[in-house]
Amino acid sequence: MATKLLAPLIPAGDFPVTEAGFVGVDDERLDDVLAAIQQAQSSVDSQITEMQSQISALGKTIKIKGRVNTVNDLPGTASEGDMYFVGAETAESFEEYVFTAQNKWEHLGSINDIDLSDYVTKTFLSGELLGYAKLSDIPTVPTNYLTGGSQTSKSTADGGKNVYTFTKSDGTTSTLEVLNGTKGSQGIQGIQGVKGDKGDTGDTGPQGPAGTNGTNGKNGTNGTSAVWFTGTAVTGTASSITVTVSGSKAGDMYLNTSTWNVYSATAANTWKYACNIRGAAGQNGSNGTNGKDGTNGVSVSKVEQTTTSSADGGTNVVTVTLSNGTSSTFNVKNGSKGSKGDTGATGPAGQNATTTAVATTSSNGLMAASDKVKLNDVDADTSELNNRYHKNRIKLRTTTAERINGVTLTPQSDGSIICSGTATADVWYTVSSATDMDKETDVGVKYVLTGCPSGGGNNTYLITWTNSGIENASVGTDEKIIVKQSNYTSMLIGIRKGVNANGLVFMPMLRKYGTNNTFVQYIPDVAELYKMIINLQ
Repeated sequence: MATKLLAPLIPAGDFPVTEAGFVGVDDERLDDVLAAIQQAQSSVDSQITEMQSQISALGKTIKIKGRVNTVNDLPGTASEGDMYFVGAETAESFEEYVFTAQNKWEHLGSINDIDLSDYVTKTFLSGELLGYAKLSDIPTVPTNYLTGGSQTSKSTADGGKNVYTFTKSDGTTSTLEVLNGTKGSQGIQGIQGVKGDKGDTGDTGPQGPAGTNGTNGKNGTNGTSAVWFTGTAVTGTASSITVTVSGSKAGDMYLNTSTWNVYSATAANTWKYACNIRGAAGQNGSNGTNGKDGTNGVSVSKVEQTTTSSADGGTNVVTVTLSNGTSSTFNVKNGSKGSKGDTGATGPAGQNATTTAVATTSSNGLMAASDKVKLNDVDADTSELNNRYHKNRIKLRTTTAERINGVTLTPQSDGSIICSGTATADVWYTVSSATDMDKETDVGVKYVLTGCPSGGGNNTYLITWTNSGIENASVGTDEKIIVKQSNYTSMLIGIRKGVNANGLVFMPMLRKYGTNNTFVQYIPDVAELYKMIINLQ
């Protein structure tokens, strides 16, 4: 294409040519030739301008890089849109090749549509002119041709102006303004390209500088320490309970050790029920295995008076023989004989005397059944025996378990009483009846009462003599010294409402002051032994 635009544009027909050169050329004619040459130069400049305009319109789509002789001379690599003309420099046509996005050269076509057969060449014309004119007579061909150019202003807007500046050989410049056309309609969506391979992970960046320390936070305000109190004074489930607890303040806690209720203090001595921490009752345990058979007991086989004395202060010996062959003796002393009293007045005549049967014994010491009743009213001075051997004066009223207000009390063979359950109301259980207590104790005598489990008190549980008051009750491991009064009657166990009595074991014992404090069960006196012996026969 460049060759076509730069070729001489003087038709050969205007200047007849022979072997001797131009025919009929004179000075006037030569002037015409020179004018034609200038016209050709002007035409070339115009075509160059048009070519630059076309190149600018192509933008980055096609870039004319130059000419090579053959296809094999094309560069191995190029940028998309680069174009070369392939052909010899003197060739009248060229093949066009452009580098595509597929990284290969694609043949666009040939440039051979201008017929130059009727035009003279520059070489021919110059030779002919030199043959007919002096070189000095030929005007100098203009040298004001383009030597370079670039786009000096660019616009992408519709109708925007693009300015190209060209430099001529004489150093002057000229500008060319090219206006953008309007934006074309949206093209058809291209086919999705093949997804490229994932790039390698970049190297880890350098460690950033350490940040500055933040400012310290403000100190918090001091909290108040809660204090836990325990006891049985605070009770109930109300939201406001007023009970004085020394030293209490808002935020303190209170645990009732009887009901296991928990309370929180809303102010000093003012409490609010929170919860109960007592767990649900456990399931009944499985039955235990039967105990081993006990050894054979020992019974009384014979009671006899082995020594008899009628003297003042004399000793009467009673021997008790047991079934295992052992025996024990009891000494019963006679009182001293009093002085003889004055003779009393003669009494009225007496009635006829009656004969009272006397119980007799057989040779083996046993009495007949008909004679046993004759000893029912036998009295004996047993005070010394009671004082020495009969320490516990509390005779259990019953051996059968009883349930009172949610609590079951079960007497044991050793004289103790085991409790279970929680009291739904105050429980009062009679351990020993008034009759038994009157028979076993004496008014004005000092006794010691023990047997209440640890933790007892007036608000929990106790052992007390009826009508004697809390001051004469056993409320724990203490020994309560009591002087019996005439209005002291039955012996009772008391358990307050709400108390969990599971596992409580009472061991009620009333002994004379100054005797051994080891717990023993009730032992019958000598008179009762006589009656028991009679009933065994």
